[in-house]
Amino acid sequence: LFLLDHALTAAEVAALIADADSLLAGDANQDGTVNDADAAILAAHWQLTNATWTQGNFNGDGTVDSADASLLALNWQKSVPEREAQSVPEPSAIALACGGLLCLWLRRRFLA
Repeated sequence: LFLLDHALTAAEVAALIADADSLLAGDANQDGTVNDADAAILAAHWQLTNATWTQGNFNGDGTVDSADASLLALNWQKSVPEREAQSVPEPSAIALACGGLLCLWLRRRFLA
């Protein structure tokens, strides 16, 4: 992590998070969208100290406060872009392919 002598400002946190592809400041439940569910989490933990991201502490200062609310507001209704799904063969497809090859080998062996 960072060693700082001060709490990060909302702009500094937003700049650090801008390159992150899995989290948005304000997305407490980490579902990829900053919305009313995240605002409810922040409100439920308002003024909590030693708080974590999932409790609404988006700037890392340990307290859920107006700075965190500002970060949530900054990204209100924004979503993390979805990544392209990568094609991965299912285990059943591999088993089916092996079974097919075995059948072809056995057919060729007995017909020859």
